[in-house]
Parts: sequence; C-alpha cells; structure tokens
Amino acid sequence: MKQDLAFLLFASLSFAQTDAGFTLSGTITDSVTHQPVAGARVNCSSIPSDVNGAYSCLMKMPVMIVTKPGYAPLSVIIQLKPADPITRDLELNRAASISGRLMDRESGSPLAGLRVQISMNRTLSGIDRSNGASRPDGSFAFDNLPPGEYSIEVDPPGNSRISFGEPK
Repeated sequence: MKQDLAFLLFASLSFAQTDAGFTLSGTITDSVTHQPVAGARVNCSSIPSDVNGAYSCLMKMPVMIVTKPGYAPLSVIIQLKPADPITRDLELNRAASISGRLMDRESGSPLAGLRVQISMNRTLSGIDRSNGASRPDGSFAFDNLPPGEYSIEVDPPGNSRISFGEPK
C-alpha cells in the first residue's frame, strides 16, 4: 500500500502579535486513531503537549516542528501575519522503521560493518537518505522514518553494491 506524505504543510495563518512573536495553539492527534498525542514537543514551546494533546506557543520563526518518539517529525511552514490568536490542530503520522540482517549466503555468518544506505523514493521532506552500518550480528535498523517507499543499498567488500527497490 502506498502512502503519500508531505512533511511540509504550507499554511497562511493569522496570529495575535505580541512584542515577542505570535500566539498559536491547538491539539495534536494521531493521524490514524485521532486520539490526543500527549508529550509531543513543539519547537516554539518548552512545554510538551498535555494529556489532551493541547499545545500553545509563541511563534518567533515561520517554521514549526513537532516531534514525538514513535512518530514521524512534522514540519509546518507558517506565514506570520498580525491578527487574532489562532488555533491550528495537527496530526502526527506513526513513524516507520526498516530493519534486517546481513548474512553470508554460503556460510550463514553475519556480515558486520557493511555500509547500509536507505533512500526515500519521491520524498517531499528534504530528508531522503540515511546511512548506517551493520552491527556485529549483521543486523541494521533505521527508525523514526516517515511512511513511504524506500530503496536499500548495501556496500559489501570490494567494488560492488547490492540494491533493493528502485530509487525514483
């Protein structure tokens, strides 16, 4: 199943202007269950969302970033305009993960220390590649990824490369 996800939400919003910025508040919910997400961090506030998913912050920059372990980060670009306070409700998508184990086909021994790179196909988030290395037991993992289609490349010893999926 394909999931298209745009991390950058473009919005033209109005805010109540103070000397220090613009006031923005709302509720953060899970995009599937629509339940409140408590403890989400918003870069414009030092206080995480409460048990009801409610947040309030003073915007000084036009980019709002929301993070919570287990969820894909959400970036919202906001055009700042002086006006009344505004409520902006946000939905977080559960994060995806990719993991596996690299083993020698003939001996069954784990392949440690190999470079593993994942690339998100057709990304809009600006974060389209991530690198890592296989662990001593041959395992590798990439966590907190936005849902989407990925390609995996493994660089074994020598001048070869193994690819899974097709970069687009």
